[in-house]
Amino acid sequence: MDDSSESSDGNRPALRRRKRATLRRLSVKLPEHVFQDIERLAHEEGKSLTEVLRIGLGLAFLAAAEKKKGGTLCIKDPDGALHRVVIAH
Repeated sequence: MDDSSESSDGNRPALRRRKRATLRRLSVKLPEHVFQDIERLAHEEGKSLTEVLRIGLGLAFLAAAEKKKGGTLCIKDPDGALHRVVIAH
């Protein structure tokens, strides 16, 4: 992906990957059960806590972008049923 600020459809991408991205630290306070859920997911997926949070934020940006365009982000379960991902205002 290039470093341009817009995608081919004219919309800003949710997350851009740059060769030399400046990283910033963010401190987040979470309830213990949420932190444990993130730790468990990271362990199950073989990823770091940071990677799990980046993936989650990427999905949130994708869902918000689709909502803005009038679309919907859906998850397809193994039986083929679609479940809409709802992003609250």
